[in-house]
Amino acid sequence: MVVWNYTEAQTSYFPVEKGSKWTYAYGKEIYGGTPYEDYKFEVEILENEETIDGKEYFVSKGKMVGGKGDDVVVTSYFRFGNDGSIITRQDKATEEIVQFSNEPKVGDKFGSQQDGSSKVLDLNATITTPTTTHSNCLMVEVAASESTTRVYYQKNIGMVATTMIMDGSEKIFIYLLSK
Repeated sequence: MVVWNYTEAQTSYFPVEKGSKWTYAYGKEIYGGTPYEDYKFEVEILENEETIDGKEYFVSKGKMVGGKGDDVVVTSYFRFGNDGSIITRQDKATEEIVQFSNEPKVGDKFGSQQDGSSKVLDLNATITTPTTTHSNCLMVEVAASESTTRVYYQKNIGMVATTMIMDGSEKIFIYLLSK
């Protein structure tokens, strides 16, 4: 990455600091009574960056913890565009997509790592999780052929919740426990 000073290039909805960690829990509306109810999902921004196709990417590792030691690790890559937009790759082989712009606006549409597209629905959304209520959130809806999810980002915190639209209602998939 040509470093412009990544702390200035980043969007406040996606704050990045190497070594940052977030811990998420699985929503009981979907996972109550299943083994996932006791799992947590931890995401960490690694200290190292990786070069893919000549571009420098931050690397995040997501890891499911709890249960019986069958941890699942998910690695993803992201960088900031010259305009501060968030550009992601699901893995080293996939095409990069713009996840959202530095200054998102309601109605903005972007690509999705899934088989659909994402759209900014709200800049002042509120989501209540089992631990807290997050206000003034960016809400991005990802519509795919099989499902619709909504991702909530709060300024200076990052992703605070992901929900799924099921049976006509919004149910919490994962939510932030700690940063």
